[in-house]
Amino acid sequence: MKRPRIYILDKTEKLTKDNNKTIADIIEESVYDWSKFISIQEELTLSITIESSLGDAIANTEVEYTVQVGSIGEHKVVTSIPAYKATTGTDLNGDAPDININFTYYMVERCLKGDFKAFKATCLHELGHNFGVHEQKRYNFYDAITVFDKYTIHGPYGHEFHGPNTKKIAKDGVPLSASTGTHIASNFAEAFQSPLGAALQRGTSSSLSELDVRIVSDCGLATDLNDVIPVGHFPGQIDGRKGTDTVIIDGDAGSYIVSSRETDWVVAHYRGDYEIELRNVELLQFRDGKLLLDN
Repeated sequence: MKRPRIYILDKTEKLTKDNNKTIADIIEESVYDWSKFISIQEELTLSITIESSLGDAIANTEVEYTVQVGSIGEHKVVTSIPAYKATTGTDLNGDAPDININFTYYMVERCLKGDFKAFKATCLHELGHNFGVHEQKRYNFYDAITVFDKYTIHGPYGHEFHGPNTKKIAKDGVPLSASTGTHIASNFAEAFQSPLGAALQRGTSSSLSELDVRIVSDCGLATDLNDVIPVGHFPGQIDGRKGTDTVIIDGDAGSYIVSSRETDWVVAHYRGDYEIELRNVELLQFRDGKLLLDN
């Protein structure tokens, strides 16, 4: 993984240069922890803002879920700009930061006073939202759902996540926070020691759990599990890592030329618009069929 580039804006004007370095080091460590479990193909740029207050929150993140990677009925399926860059190496954001996270000074102060675990857990949590764990909303000017939403059931008694990889360790689904539908219910997160819970639990985990990795795998990221990775109409490079991985192309097989090279495969659009390089990927799925890649 290439080291992330981290910029800190302290709106409170209370932090020293050494304080900023402490914060940046923990954020970098958090990105590195995610990179142990998911492919991060290119350097990520993070913009960190320290605020006096964020209402009832101790931190939040502003995620752009605008990259179309497929469709279900009338809905376009979208993923986030940072998730797509991590998975494919494709930067669709230009010079703008890939990830924007806001922290309250209260949260930072806790860290500087020695509560590193809580701050790191919060970093892992907010990065999780950027890497696919995000509730259903309407984006831009069209109806869209996130990949996370494909497996989220919104019922009369609450919300549950039923991703196929996740259900192997949570067979009845993962209960989500009643208020948002985008956080794991606090008690469930505590039981799995997941930092993706609705609140910082007792004995806060400052590391990622198996549950977290399975959830982001179901959200379309490349992990060591059997991943299903949807891609858009952009060039890129995908490393499926371990497992039996399927890359979903939002088009008919006849529109693409698939060729093998010594260590990878190339999927090229017939007009030459873009190419996608595949490594450690076993299956290609088009709208009209599948292709087994002999690795």
